Formats: sequence, C-alpha cells, structure tokens
Amino acid sequence: MNISKFMGGLLLIGVLVALAPHKTFGQTVTPTPTAKVDLEALASQIANYLTDQKFIPGTTRQGSVYIEDLLSGAAVTVNPNVVYSGVSMSKIAVLLTFYEQIVAPPTKTEAGLIARMIVCSDNSATNAILAIIGQGSAINGTTIVSARMNAYEFQPFVLSGLYSNDGSPTTTKGPVNPLDADFDPSNRLTPNAIGGLLGEIYRCATGAVNRFDATAITSDECRHIIEVMRADHDDALIPAGVPADIAVAHKRGWSNDTHGDTALLITPGGSYVVTIILHQRIWLDHRNSFPVIAEVSRMVYNAYNPAHKLRAIHPEPIPVACPIDPALISSLQQTDAPAI
Repeated sequence: MNISKFMGGLLLIGVLVALAPHKTFGQTVTPTPTAKVDLEALASQIANYLTDQKFIPGTTRQGSVYIEDLLSGAAVTVNPNVVYSGVSMSKIAVLLTFYEQIVAPPTKTEAGLIARMIVCSDNSATNAILAIIGQGSAINGTTIVSARMNAYEFQPFVLSGLYSNDGSPTTTKGPVNPLDADFDPSNRLTPNAIGGLLGEIYRCATGAVNRFDATAITSDECRHIIEVMRADHDDALIPAGVPADIAVAHKRGWSNDTHGDTALLITPGGSYVVTIILHQRIWLDHRNSFPVIAEVSRMVYNAYNPAHKLRAIHPEPIPVACPIDPALISSLQQTDAPAI
C-alpha cells in the first residue's frame, strides 16, 4: 500500500507498508498479523521529522527508513523505492555469501578478515573475503554475492566492483535522477533490501523458517553474523539512539554524499530491524547526518519501549582505533555460536 500526503503542495512522505507473507522456498508462511507498534503512525512521525531536517523526498537531499517488526514480519518504508549507494552496509551480504560458500568453520585467518570487514569496515579485508568467495577472483566474488541476493529477492541489490581503499565509488556515477540518490553503479541497494536481509538473518539465527537455502547456511552461522555485527562498538548512528546497555548488531557505511546504518535490535519492548540512509548530492556533513540518524533510531526505540523511553540521543565520536577482541576471533572459528 502506498500512502502519499501532500501538504502545502509539497510531497512530504512516501510510505510503503508491506504486510504480505514472507516468501520462502516452496512454501508460504503467514506472519502474526499484529505488529508491536503502529508502524504506519511511526513512519508518518519519522517522515515529518526528516522533512523538518530538510531531507525531502524526490530532491537531491533526501533519506529513507526501513523498519521491520520481527514478531509479525510487518514492515514499513519511509520514502520507498529510492536506490542508494550501498557503501559498507553491503558487506553484510558479502559475509552471508561467505558463510554459504564454506564447508567448515572459518580458519583463524578468515576469522580475522571477517572481524576486520565488519567491525573495522576494512575494505582490503572485504576484498580478500570476496576473493575467497570467487575462488581466487574478488570480481567473481562480487558476481556470486549479487546472484545470491537476487535469488533471495533482496532487490534491487548490485555489487559489481571492489571496495576501494578510500571508500569512494569504484565507477563514475550516472546522470542525476531524484529516485536514485546518485548511487554508485557498482554498489547499490535500497533500505528494504539490506533491512530485509537482516530480518532473514534473524529468522535464520532463531531457527524460524526463512528464505535462505538451509543446506547452505546454518542457524549457528547466522548467529555468528549477528555476533560479529554486535562487536562493532562504534556508538554513533543507530546505537546513539538506544540505551547504552542494548546490544546493537549493526553495519554502518558512508561516502561523501551518502551516510547509512542498518541494525538488528532485541529490546525489552520488542525486536526489530531498522535501516536509515541519508543522501545529499556531492557532500553530506556528518555533523548534520549522524544526529538525524541517531534521532530516528531513538524514535523507533521509544515506539517499542513506551514505558522506558530514551530521553535524548547520546551522540558519540567515531573511534579512531579499531581493536579486535581475540575472543571474537576464537569464537568465529567454532561451529557453535552464542545465543542471540
């Protein structure tokens, strides 16, 4: 269902609410019909806030938000169908595909690459993982990752180039189109695609029916994905909008013009996925975007936890160093994974 509201002649909100059953291989599972919160009301609140912050749909400065209730499977998108640069958020898809390719737990070297790719967002480590997926060719690895994401219907999702050392796009951007947010053609996605992927990883981790090929990835491997995403102790962006004692499994990413974060949270009031991506053509100042992402995160958290609302965001600087806990490396080498 599409909802468009015009106020004062301006398009302020585009909201897509997806309440359809999840598609799986060979069967259909109908989710619990009632979400923990009124997702449409929450989406309208967020859309109004983004408009107040001058992120206007269909312009060169816009943003989108995807929220999925993990109890019901219901989802809502603010400003839907906009394609953004995937930046480092697409590394979640790389990690999932890596686990689908391996037949034994990661070696110590592979576990180190996984940790550096997700916790430190290291592009060289990511390209090394892609080379493992592609049996020696990182470019072939990107083709495999894209094919898997499209097979699971996380569309649009494209990864066709390597991650550059400076994090910049690997190819020249095409003509400006208000509905594509000046995306990097070699690394692009929608909030629905990457957020939906996280939702399926949660279902895989909990043993629920999910879209993934059960012969290719196990519940323990999905729990390892969540484990390493929780090891990212960068407390800016989505973590800045929830209490400090809430574990946030997230992957952030940014380029000059696109800043985003996607996260899976299990909170006292309910479990959910939230993806927030902001874009401003040419240059987006993080001093403006990071607090907005944190505030949207706080709005979602408070909607799920009305009796224990977070009064204000607690913005944190991006850490300069990125230490890797040896215990994480050891854990990633095990067959069993911690409970989520």
